[in-house]
Amino acid sequence: MKTSTVIKIAFALTIPAYIWQGFVFSKMWKWFIAPSFGVGQISVAAGVGLMLLCSMVTNRGSKSSDGDDSNYGILGSAIGTHFAYPALVLVIGFIASRFMQ
Repeated sequence: MKTSTVIKIAFALTIPAYIWQGFVFSKMWKWFIAPSFGVGQISVAAGVGLMLLCSMVTNRGSKSSDGDDSNYGILGSAIGTHFAYPALVLVIGFIASRFMQ
């Protein structure tokens, strides 16, 4: 796959990835932070903002290479980081939230 194609795909997936991560963040907030600390729920937009702030503060955006510098490896790593990992967090968080009742 050409590098320019990978860049175009990455840009096309950026906004949906942040919205997805903001959704997951807002669900985690609803399930854990709101009941534990007695605060209100947050919107997906607030979740996106807080998730971006956390990413910036923790410097999550700069990861070391895992050795696969091919275009497929880079794209696969980005999809795993921005879509699959939040999905896993959502599933595990949902299960854990059932024990907080």
